[in-house]
Amino acid sequence: MLYDHSILPEILKVDYVALKKYQWDNFVCVTGNEGVGKTHLSLWLIHLWIQIHHKQKPVADDIYKYMGVTLKEYAKVLNAVKKYDINVCDEAGDIFTGKNASSKIVKEMEQTYSVVRSENLFTIWNVPTFFILTPYFRNWRVKSLFYVEKRGLAHFYHKPKRLKLSELNENNSIKDYFAEKPLFSFIFPEYKGVMLENYLKMKNKKTQNVRKKFLDIVMAYDE
Repeated sequence: MLYDHSILPEILKVDYVALKKYQWDNFVCVTGNEGVGKTHLSLWLIHLWIQIHHKQKPVADDIYKYMGVTLKEYAKVLNAVKKYDINVCDEAGDIFTGKNASSKIVKEMEQTYSVVRSENLFTIWNVPTFFILTPYFRNWRVKSLFYVEKRGLAHFYHKPKRLKLSELNENNSIKDYFAEKPLFSFIFPEYKGVMLENYLKMKNKKTQNVRKKFLDIVMAYDE
């Protein structure tokens, strides 16, 4: 079934009731290749959550309260987030790749989320592939999955289908998101709301820092 983006507030209303009524947390993974619009979908989710949970319109600086672009920024967001509220790690893939992949950062994240689940938080992680997550997150913590196939098109898997998707791809070298049929699919527009400008500033700052770090490494290299 294909829906338009008006289904997003309906999904979030269900999540909101679940957080309040059933006293559980909600851990969501937004996945897809680079440049397909994972962040735009996450910005929509923040925007709508503020309207549903706080019953007010988002403001530009809300992005700093609810999203971290770097791991340090996200750690600050997670430390400050209130019960029943949303938090987004825009570059969660950084936790499971490169120098962090086998480090205690991953273990610390697992231990942290085994404890903070009692806070009934709505957590969103943006990752390039769902299958990069450790078994703890992939099989236990993530409750639902948004797979952004291409710009403006996403597929939704709730927990039973997400578990089946993980199981069917366990031994596959090439992962297939359609090994299990999504619960439904939907289209969504590019986010052009009030938080976009400050998000782009955060993203640009990270990009500049990475470029500067690379320059410093190269300049210090003794040929």
